[in-house]
Amino acid sequence: DDTAIWSLPSNKPRNGFAIKTRRNSIQLELNEFANWCKRWQLSLNSDKCKSMTITTQEGTAPYKFNIDGNPLDVVKSYTYLGIDIDDKMTYKQHIEKTVNKLKRNLYKTYHLLRQNIELTPKSIALIYKSTTRPILEYGMIYYYHADTTKSIEKIQNKYLQTMIPSTKSCPIDILQMVAKIESLPSIHHKLTLRQYARAQHCS
Repeated sequence: DDTAIWSLPSNKPRNGFAIKTRRNSIQLELNEFANWCKRWQLSLNSDKCKSMTITTQEGTAPYKFNIDGNPLDVVKSYTYLGIDIDDKMTYKQHIEKTVNKLKRNLYKTYHLLRQNIELTPKSIALIYKSTTRPILEYGMIYYYHADTTKSIEKIQNKYLQTMIPSTKSCPIDILQMVAKIESLPSIHHKLTLRQYARAQHCS
């Protein structure tokens, strides 16, 4: 259904010939893929196909490709399998969407509490683990790093403060221990190891 063709840059110095060779290589892959679709009578809508050049170097012109002579739109960000990827791999847009989803879930929990529904710390923890944590865990091995996830940590901390009534000065690590909620770095480490094990198994 969703197919991506990607190419990693070589370690060789950047020059016009190397860039052209890489672009031509990707274009050949696109041509072969288009021919394969025709051979198996599969419909390929080039209008829905996009091209994105990922680089942190300023002033780099994006590569341009085509399918059957139809030029592909060049984009600066694209949602692939539910993860928003931008041309500098900051995942800023994905993190913003994730934070908004987490906030909506947190406000729903606040709404339940305002309705005088008796929720024990265990119940709130269950709500968090079943409805909120899956959202932040999806794609976490890619988007998570200390510089961009403070907003997500704030949401988890608010959940902790809701589960365990305490003063704001109470250390978060104490709340995590009492509520039996893993820290984000710990979750990220576990997910990364799990993905590494899967990759090793497949290879």
